[in-house]
Amino acid sequence: MDVRHAFAVVAAVSWLGCSGSTEFTDAGAGDDAPADGSLGPDGGVGTVTVVVLGRFFARGEPQAGVPVLFQDAHGALITRAVTDADGEASAEVAGGGMVTVVEPGDPWITTIVGVEADDHLVVGHQRDLGVSSGAASVTVPGGGATYRVSGPCASGQGASTTVNVPLFDGCGATQPLLALRNPAALDGVLFVPSQALADGASATIAGPWQPPGTFTVALTGFDGATFASLITEVIADGRSAGRISETLPAATGGAIDATMAYPAVGDATLVTLIVNGTTPGYHYYLDHDGGPRSSLALDAAAMLPMPTIDSQFGELEWDPGNGDFDGTTLRIDGEGEKGNSLGTWDVVLPPSADSFVPPTLPADLASTWEPVYMRPSVSIVESTGLADYAAFRAVASPSIITSFVPFVLDGPLQVRISTVSR
Repeated sequence: MDVRHAFAVVAAVSWLGCSGSTEFTDAGAGDDAPADGSLGPDGGVGTVTVVVLGRFFARGEPQAGVPVLFQDAHGALITRAVTDADGEASAEVAGGGMVTVVEPGDPWITTIVGVEADDHLVVGHQRDLGVSSGAASVTVPGGGATYRVSGPCASGQGASTTVNVPLFDGCGATQPLLALRNPAALDGVLFVPSQALADGASATIAGPWQPPGTFTVALTGFDGATFASLITEVIADGRSAGRISETLPAATGGAIDATMAYPAVGDATLVTLIVNGTTPGYHYYLDHDGGPRSSLALDAAAMLPMPTIDSQFGELEWDPGNGDFDGTTLRIDGEGEKGNSLGTWDVVLPPSADSFVPPTLPADLASTWEPVYMRPSVSIVESTGLADYAAFRAVASPSIITSFVPFVLDGPLQVRISTVSR
């Protein structure tokens, strides 16, 4: 099963101690007792509400019993709570403070910096597909070796002309469907704007197969790029009906010129370009102009600058450039001696941030985060769909690219992300 919109953004987090002109400092060890709750840099005390949703197979479902730490601007603990049956926890905190959510299991810790009164923050996957509601079988014409059928929530693929498509109750009784013949070397496309699907039911998409369109790519200024990938996604009635991706040739003299077969159907096309930078990182460019399209012409100057990391033992800083974007995300993947995963710590920060020291966890949660090795990455994000950092911090914590692409696209949208890893 290929759950729709679930490709990782590499969008970022760090818990290594560091210093810099933007101070988000560690409160020190032993911060189990609440702090005095004095005003943060922005002043004012008000209610901050956090909603914790599931990840992976619990996506979108409220998670009860998750510890939530409400902290001041320096990470000192003000108060703590656990989420209720609706996945919510609230507290009165000073403006400019931070919130840390500690999800159990293979731990996933999230810290959101610079919270303000009346913030409503969501941690976890916000695309509420609902719960699994079974699967339907969809039959397409033959003539190929592999067939893929997809809709807004999931897709199925196989060698048979009858493809099982997983269903989720959040996707509705009808949905747009995209069928692709030989998707690895696309040579046939079928599209249905609205198809009724129910658990155990069968549907047929009548032929004949239509030839794919040709998408033209013309990129300039990408000196040193050795990898580029383009994803074209069919949008129907604001929702994705499926996508196809292709690896583009390496840049020659900074230029990448290519064509690819793509499904030229639906109401609009969402284009996603991924290009590696000269440092260990990637540029992401998502563009939805509200209509169908068959080309992308782009110069590297349109991308966000690549952040740089100054990494030393026990220390991490980054250069945010001019800060002319919506916000910063950090990620640290914790690993054991043998490279086994020991959890993830995500941080959401304002665009001016250039360093972060994580808040000390209370004694009863300290064992949640004990990695042997830590692999950090830093991402800066700009989206035409976000008005300011307040909008950014409300959606950034899932750390997947789809947190910046609504489930229903009701107008033009452009998202630019640059990510560097160390």
